[in-house]
Amino acid sequence: MSISFLLIESIQAVRADADTFGDDDTYITVNGDRIFGPVGLGSGRSKSVNRGLGVSGTARVELFDEDGLFNGGDDSLGGFTITQATNNEQKVQRVSGSGSIYNVFYRAF
Repeated sequence: MSISFLLIESIQAVRADADTFGDDDTYITVNGDRIFGPVGLGSGRSKSVNRGLGVSGTARVELFDEDGLFNGGDDSLGGFTITQATNNEQKVQRVSGSGSIYNVFYRAF
């Protein structure tokens, strides 16, 4: 069953090492559109997101560390694609990239 709505409930920084100076400045995109952040997250910290949006069939969720105007491109923290509804059950997906590891908690309808 394809999805029509995605709710990102929270993210957890298992290890936040993408940013050389301090916490990761984490933001989330779904199908290329920013839906959350940036927010500073250090290792072991979690942040409620509670953002949802309508999607058509599938959703590509990606996390990034914002590097700012003079620090080059933003760092990818990983991503995943959701293709099926979770039947109101919360799911968790682990992503990693640029030295960081995150858990993403979501529901797809």
